[in-house]
Amino acid sequence: MLDPNFQFVLIGIILLSATASLVGTYNFFQKQALVGETIAHAMLPGVVIAFMISGVKNPWVLLLGAGISGWLSVLFIEWIKRETRIKADAAMAISLTFFFGIGVLLMVRLQQMEVGNQSGIDHYLFGKAAAMTREDGRMFLITALTVLSIMLAHHRHIKLVCFNRDYAQSLGVPVKKIDIYLSFMTILVIATGIKAAGIILMAALVIAPAATASFWTNKYGLFLFIAVAVGAVGGISGVTASYFISGMPTGPWIIVFLFMFSLISMLFAPRKGYIPRLMRRAAARKKIRVENLLKSIYYEFYRQPNRSRVLRFSTWSATERELLPYLVREGLVERAGSQQGTLSHKGYSEGKRIYRLHCLWEIYLWRKMNISAESTHSDAEYIEHIITPEVEKMIMNDLGYCERFEPLAEIHEYLSKEDTHAHV
Repeated sequence: MLDPNFQFVLIGIILLSATASLVGTYNFFQKQALVGETIAHAMLPGVVIAFMISGVKNPWVLLLGAGISGWLSVLFIEWIKRETRIKADAAMAISLTFFFGIGVLLMVRLQQMEVGNQSGIDHYLFGKAAAMTREDGRMFLITALTVLSIMLAHHRHIKLVCFNRDYAQSLGVPVKKIDIYLSFMTILVIATGIKAAGIILMAALVIAPAATASFWTNKYGLFLFIAVAVGAVGGISGVTASYFISGMPTGPWIIVFLFMFSLISMLFAPRKGYIPRLMRRAAARKKIRVENLLKSIYYEFYRQPNRSRVLRFSTWSATERELLPYLVREGLVERAGSQQGTLSHKGYSEGKRIYRLHCLWEIYLWRKMNISAESTHSDAEYIEHIITPEVEKMIMNDLGYCERFEPLAEIHEYLSKEDTHAHV
């Protein structure tokens, strides 16, 4: 049977992580990832001042102080952007260092004061989920319900503002009001969670799940679901690790797991991951090499009806011979001994297709772009590999060709006309 305190902390962290992930996703959509970091650090002086004034560690009092300090930092950033030429990222950096520096000075001053109840204030700096009380749990629940209520009530407007502010404004959406809602939710979530995750680490809890989700999807609904799920799983993993490994803090463990999820996504996500992208690039380079070789074979051996169509592999270059096992395996080349072979029907069709696209693009540049024949070949060497059937059809329609179009005949006709004009 699990410790009741563990269950209590686990539920609280799940609520906090999921809510922080949801709010952080909208900051991510607006390309304001540093907002969470700035607000979190700016809350330190508010927490210390609230304790100095009240003399108690009531979470609601400290939450109020943190919220006021965080809101002042947001207003300070807006003032800097409005009144100076400093950009948003620099303004946030200035606000972060200024407020955090004041907070550290106040922390040092608090330690020098003879205040018997000051123990535990440092939890807001580094976080200590194990020190959560039932009042903290109620605070997490109220925060989650508040954020969810605002999201549901203004979901459509928030979505419009995050993705296209100008369009939202043209539709009459109260953009400033939505900005206030988003800032309020961010401040509320961070102020609520700094005791559990810490001021220094809370920003990661806000933005890391959204960054992780960005590697897996571009669909809005699925993006939100993945971000919230990653935040919740990271919270569960961190609490479990700190429970079973004695003496290990919960907040840093949560951040470590979130970083691991982000790193795994960065490396292995199917569409945007680093390793799949490297594999796709390698496959694309190999495809281009194969297509260039098939086009060259078609041009040299198969375009002329009286030419021998036997391929002698001993005359191939080293890079071409490297492709031979692949060509045979894919059924593009048929061996007729160890040192010779022929193109299969599939290989012949592929070589003809690539050569045809090459010629089609050259003709398009001649006729539509008025580019000389001498300048089109190198460009066609690249474009031929990326012309899809849809693009090919569009080019054919634009040129007024039918499906029986023969590029060689067209090229010979065009070049003969050019020679005639040159002689005249």
